[in-house]
Amino acid sequence: MGSSTSTYDQRVERPSDTDLLYAWRKGSTEAGERLCTRYYDAVVRFFATKVTEDLSDLVQESFKACVEGKDRIDESFRGYLFGAAYRILQRYFRRKYRAPEGELLSCSIRDLRPGPSTVLRGADEKHQLLSALQALPLEIQAALELTYWEELSSPEIAVALDIPASTVRSHLRRGRIMLERTMRGAES
Repeated sequence: MGSSTSTYDQRVERPSDTDLLYAWRKGSTEAGERLCTRYYDAVVRFFATKVTEDLSDLVQESFKACVEGKDRIDESFRGYLFGAAYRILQRYFRRKYRAPEGELLSCSIRDLRPGPSTVLRGADEKHQLLSALQALPLEIQAALELTYWEELSSPEIAVALDIPASTVRSHLRRGRIMLERTMRGAES
């Protein structure tokens, strides 16, 4: 008999976040690493649209919060992770810009970060979108990014931002309108 090559495709199912979280809680450091690696790029993106310095420290703090809180995660891992990232971002801005807590949520990144670094360079669509996003209040910017870039559901975003799901939907409606107006204004 000659050797035959099998075309049988052995597909290994990707474990769910919940499966990895339970395995991590039971002591599997590999499961914890896989779970954190799965969302590393997304957390970097979350911070990269808001800060230029201290990015790696903020990302590291977010994952550290998940490691320390892994036994308290009861909803979705993504919601918990982005919630930790959002709270860390708020603390960072309060420290860096001495922004009062009540005012912070209604400020845009441009309001917090003075200087010419927010000026659009050319007609590059990516820069225009980033600039338009940064003009939105932080909570609305975060809700839009978590929806469109990270594909979180309204309930997951509600957990992440510690607001009711109905408020998430309201932020998304307002954010889309504000973003469209800002983008149209940049084209003029």
